[in-house]
Amino acid sequence: MMDKIILTVSLLLVVVFHAAAQKEYEVNIEDREEAISLTQKGLQHIEAGNFLAAIADLEKAISVDGTFHPAYINLYKAYNQTNVDKSKLLTILEEGTYIFEEDDELTYYLGYLFYEKQDYAHAIKLFTRAIGYSKINGEDFHQVYGYHFNRGNAYLKTKEFQRAITDYDYALQLSPGNPDILTNRGIAYYQVKNKDEACKNWNKSVSEGGMTAQKYIKQFCR
Repeated sequence: MMDKIILTVSLLLVVVFHAAAQKEYEVNIEDREEAISLTQKGLQHIEAGNFLAAIADLEKAISVDGTFHPAYINLYKAYNQTNVDKSKLLTILEEGTYIFEEDDELTYYLGYLFYEKQDYAHAIKLFTRAIGYSKINGEDFHQVYGYHFNRGNAYLKTKEFQRAITDYDYALQLSPGNPDILTNRGIAYYQVKNKDEACKNWNKSVSEGGMTAQKYIKQFCR
């Protein structure tokens, strides 16, 4: 996202320059080509539903050339289609966020791994960092609403309900009418004793196609 790839004249090395962090890495062009090939194979495996094979190829791509950004993104997506342990993925993404500083997408994915581990404090810290980077990189990226939504969800887990509402408000600005955001904002409102706003959000969620909110309406809005 923030990185620029520049080929040197010699054709022997690829110089990878990360503009925001002012980091420069030299990569053998053969390694870069192998990483590209392995990533393409990984994508083909993903499309075919062979996610474990995709993971193997994408992890190898990163081991060959740790500066090839698409391999990280697709590795995360492949892991998300499986039930395998994600400890190795977490380590790889931590290394990736060191290389690709100020990369909001990788930082967000790393934060979500901590969210899944129920380490909400760490998740909030990383979601906050991703949000900050998105202010620099641009909020037009289609997943940015999720940074706010999932930080709101983490705040919901830690019972910081007003902070959750604030995040859900912003997430809805980026993804208007999103039924999942409306459902969870309704829960947050209910937790701060604002039943009217809770029911408004749940009813709006149902009108936008969200089925989960129906049970809350039946239980709390009669």
